Amino acid sequence: MKINSGFTPILVLIVVLAIAGIGFVAMQSYKSNRNIYPVPTGTGATANLSRDEVLRDWKTYRNEEFIVKYPPYLQQYKFEGIEKEDPSYQIVFDKNPNGRLISINLEKGLNIDNQVSYREFRIIGHIADEITSKTDIQTDKFSGIRLDYVISKDEEYSEAIITNSTLVVTIISPKDYFDQILPTFEFVE
Repeated sequence: MKINSGFTPILVLIVVLAIAGIGFVAMQSYKSNRNIYPVPTGTGATANLSRDEVLRDWKTYRNEEFIVKYPPYLQQYKFEGIEKEDPSYQIVFDKNPNGRLISINLEKGLNIDNQVSYREFRIIGHIADEITSKTDIQTDKFSGIRLDYVISKDEEYSEAIITNSTLVVTIISPKDYFDQILPTFEFVE
């Protein structure tokens, strides 16, 4: 059976147009689902709200070194270093309905590479089996490293080890809050 020679170019054109159409639809879907500051998903009260609406009721924690926003139902506790000369402290935001907490640790005079190595050592084998991703963070406010890991089947956490010239701050949070909290963080000049 011989195919008419005029039919082949039409068939090729239809296949090329179909592939291009599928590619266009896929690209549009990717662009519309891409969000620099994702809002946590779920069936809760914030599931269908924009990022600004979610953060509207959040509380602001401010001290001499930094400013950060956190969910309104969390309470803030500060743990100072044992010695007065100890340049470190920890802020814990707790009372999350899910029992998960957000922790911000501040160290003065510490090298960021040393802190990243220390956190990797603490995570692997102690908190989680592995670090699922390690990425650089670069904003106009700070730079640092992000570590993602899974504690148990349903508990994904993220850590950011960020620095300015004198401080190293480690932010530890459930992954669904992390992408909301990190953009609100800034060092006080």
